[in-house]
Amino acid sequence: MISPLPRIWRRAPIAALFALGSALVPAVRLDAQSTPPRPLRSTVFAPDSGRIRTNPNGNLSRSIVDTLTPTLSKLEMHETTLAPGNAPHAPHRHAHEEVIFVKRGTLDVLQENVTRRAGAGSVIFMASNELHGVKNVGTTRASYLVIRYDPHDMPPDAGPAYAAAGAAQAVLRALPDSTRAVAAFPFDTSERSNWFFIPLDRKGLTLKRMPAGMRPLVDTLLRTALSPSGFATAKGIMHHEGILGAIEAGMTFAPGVTRNVRDSTKYYVSVFGTPSPDSAWGWRVEGHHLSVNYTGAGAEGQVVAPLFMGSNPARVLSGPSQGLRLLAAEEDVGRELVLMLSPERRARAIFSDTAFGEMITRNDPKARPLVAEGLRAGDMSPGEQAVLRRLLDVYAGRMSGAARQHAVKDIDDAGFAELRFGWAGATVVGAPHYYRIHGPTVLVEYDNVQTNANHIHTVWRDLRHDFGGDLLGAHYKKHPHVRK
Repeated sequence: MISPLPRIWRRAPIAALFALGSALVPAVRLDAQSTPPRPLRSTVFAPDSGRIRTNPNGNLSRSIVDTLTPTLSKLEMHETTLAPGNAPHAPHRHAHEEVIFVKRGTLDVLQENVTRRAGAGSVIFMASNELHGVKNVGTTRASYLVIRYDPHDMPPDAGPAYAAAGAAQAVLRALPDSTRAVAAFPFDTSERSNWFFIPLDRKGLTLKRMPAGMRPLVDTLLRTALSPSGFATAKGIMHHEGILGAIEAGMTFAPGVTRNVRDSTKYYVSVFGTPSPDSAWGWRVEGHHLSVNYTGAGAEGQVVAPLFMGSNPARVLSGPSQGLRLLAAEEDVGRELVLMLSPERRARAIFSDTAFGEMITRNDPKARPLVAEGLRAGDMSPGEQAVLRRLLDVYAGRMSGAARQHAVKDIDDAGFAELRFGWAGATVVGAPHYYRIHGPTVLVEYDNVQTNANHIHTVWRDLRHDFGGDLLGAHYKKHPHVRK
């Protein structure tokens, strides 16, 4: 997808752009090794000095400055020149933000799942922890200037916790006083665990009630908890409400049955506590078939659980979106695993011939372990274990890298062999079925029974850390004063 590059301007550091288009494109690196370093004062960087590095692929990199200023803990600038067809590195993400000024040439700019075209004179803004990259798509060399700036309160190892807190603060700051109170709650409120996934009215602020132009801030917030694929699925679920609404518009309902209003903007944002990378707080984005619950516990880590995603219809049967399957991998990989099991192991995995009408734990505020049914991972063949890991990662892969790494480590530390894969119902496509992955630290439930087995509900529950759980206990031991 190619779209025009928007003009994006930021606060004070953008003042550094005043001379970027002139002949004084800098080439000086200030000494950042002095002890202590002296804050950079007003200056002009000359074009004929500095350090230039030539990379093996023919790219040039000119270091300009890397130091602190009176208001920034770090100001780093460098100029990169790319040969045609080259990129400086693979797409990546980092905590700090960057502004890029394109001097000459034509770049394709990747920003999460969107590619934009940037020519000479374009200004690019790269937000914290968003996947990004650039590539010279012209026939001549392309040059651009990169400006990185870190505020004084940003620690050198800032990462996901800092990005999440900043994104939540941005959401709250953008709200008028009259609606901010609707979205903000104390951290210790019972509302934080009052989650659900059906189309009902909730507490919090809907996307519909937000000021114009504010929804991208919610997207940024979601990206701090979700992987690129998880974010795309979440946005797809919201869009799916319109598809479901169009389907139901052509249906006849029984007398007395109230038709639900399908609205892609009826998703609620709630922030619990004061967003900070050092304290306990959280947020939730929730509506029909989507519930993303984020809890920050300072240095102890971040948790994205419960994480619910659903789809009705699971497969769109007609219309412009015919064939669309939002949760295809969840269904297909689960069925692949149960069908590849040997007859003896499949008999142990299938613990009921009848699927349940809903996930067993539904919207329980506290995750609970279920009866240990199904086939142990330790009793599977290596090939079957590999598919179980792949299925587990379908769900863990929805989360941000940090949250996924923490959850998978917990599973492995508790013993991957202790996971159980259980199936209920038929194994043929189109018939009602249910499965779960259950272990000492995790519960994944999948259910596809409703609407003629074309309506999927899935959830990831962290048996130790749902809504923070044990991580909050560890955080409060270290910081008892922050519990309010």
